[in-house]
Amino acid sequence: MTNAERAKQFMPFAALKGFEDAIKESEFVPEERILLGEDAQEELDHKLRELSIGDTVTVVYYKNKQYVQLTGPLTGIDSLHNTLHICDTIVPIHDLYNLKR
Repeated sequence: MTNAERAKQFMPFAALKGFEDAIKESEFVPEERILLGEDAQEELDHKLRELSIGDTVTVVYYKNKQYVQLTGPLTGIDSLHNTLHICDTIVPIHDLYNLKR
């Protein structure tokens, strides 16, 4: 028996394929979307109007039932689709929770 064959018999294997992924999924606790009040919406709208392409921004937005924070240069503003382009990520404006320059 070669060393490679001998090593194969001691290699770990997953007896229950996908079990670890299922455990990770069950640990995920979805967050509820927080609805912004009028004052917070106005403040966010004011911040959006002051943005320029190339600004470094930090946004907190709702994605896949959780809040995600993203920091990077603003590469585009699509007013037709109401989205911000930060690096290679498209962030819908209606999912924004917070915005910092």
